[in-house]
Amino acid sequence: VKVRDGVTEWGWGVVVNVVKKPTSASSSLPSSLAAARTGSYIVDTLLHCSSGLTNGSRPKPCPPRSGEKGEMHV
Repeated sequence: VKVRDGVTEWGWGVVVNVVKKPTSASSSLPSSLAAARTGSYIVDTLLHCSSGLTNGSRPKPCPPRSGEKGEMHV
């Protein structure tokens, strides 16, 4: 699949798992709107990421720069 997150272009990735998101019974949306949101999925994708970038103590994945080797992550 071709992956884009806002303005960040990740390029091509490999889908490794797909799970349909359960509908939330405690949703504050009216039932007519909640019914329209039943098509949500979580898609785990293997992507080429830049090596070792962090945002504080939590890793912040980003695509590698041109010519950078990088690492593959789900």
